[in-house]
Amino acid sequence: MVFHYEIESLSHRDVVRAFAVMQVVVPALDLKTWRRLTATEAQRRQWATAKDTRGYIRGIFRMTPVKHPLLGDLLDVPVFASISLVDESGVSREIIAFARRWAEREGCRMIHIWSSAPASIHVLEQPQSVPDVGFGMIYSVE
Repeated sequence: MVFHYEIESLSHRDVVRAFAVMQVVVPALDLKTWRRLTATEAQRRQWATAKDTRGYIRGIFRMTPVKHPLLGDLLDVPVFASISLVDESGVSREIIAFARRWAEREGCRMIHIWSSAPASIHVLEQPQSVPDVGFGMIYSVE
């Protein structure tokens, strides 16, 4: 069976639906904080969702371009979640492909995908200017 996912920046109409996924990823996150994190179009552009053909959100991730002192221009991905009972790897592949295209557009040479979502909501509210790349996966865009 072939599955298709539409990956796009988080839209205003999907904020509440995406919160259902984010509650699983970051249990300490409440709806009020989530709405604050996604209040403006610029804030929502930092987030993207993977939706199946029926419109169900099957993945969510956050992307922030940063300058790292050793790695240079880097796309930091502190939240990367794929949720599917039958095609989790397909959702993940689509998300990584989207992040790679995003990184190329932003001039980033590397992508840093965290090994787990931030334990603190503070990291989501104020991303690190220089992320700790000592954990997770570093993916070359080139």
